[in-house]
Order: sequence, then C-alpha cells, then structure tokens
Amino acid sequence: VSLCLVSQRPKHLSTTALANCNSHLILRITNPYDLKHIGESSEGIDSDSERMITSLRVGEALLVGEAVNYPVFFKVRKNYSADSKHEKTLEEAAKEFEQQKETIEKETEEFL
Repeated sequence: VSLCLVSQRPKHLSTTALANCNSHLILRITNPYDLKHIGESSEGIDSDSERMITSLRVGEALLVGEAVNYPVFFKVRKNYSADSKHEKTLEEAAKEFEQQKETIEKETEEFL
C-alpha cells in the first residue's frame, strides 16, 4: 500500500499522516508556518536544509526519508519524450467524467 500526499499548504496536513510517509519530496515553501510544520514532521530535515527550502527554484526539490541516507537536493529534468496523442488532458477527462455522471443520473431518474 502506498500513499502520496500533495499539498500547497502542508500546515493543513496531519502531522500523523506526514510522519507515516516514509519519504518526503519537498518543493519550494516560503510560508513560515508551512516550513515549520514540514520541519517538525520530517525526520531527515536539519536546520540548514530547512533554510534552503525557501530558495528552491522551479524544478528543484529536496528528498528526505527512507529513500535516501541523507537529505538530497536535486533538479528535475525537462520531459524529452513526446506527448501521447491518445492521452486526454485533465480538463478533457474532467468534462467526460461530468458528462458520464449526468448521463447516469438522467438514466436513473428515467428508470425510477
């Protein structure tokens, strides 16, 4: 079983939930409350790493936890592969989902 927590406001995530995540992939955080919360719930973050989180650029991240022996800063490379021609965008998938939901609701009403 795996769990992935994604949030732009980590302060609103439970410290218990965060503590149960074995590894943390942390992007730039500037809010002092969010930063403090992450520092308290991530075992592998020292004060130096915590200070550096505020200066991360787009595409840069900090990895801490069981996946690595010590905090690792890294940069994510650009995607060089071509986009799939068969893949839907999130917006297209959401619209299709809503249309299917409306169709099911309509068919249910007609049936009843």
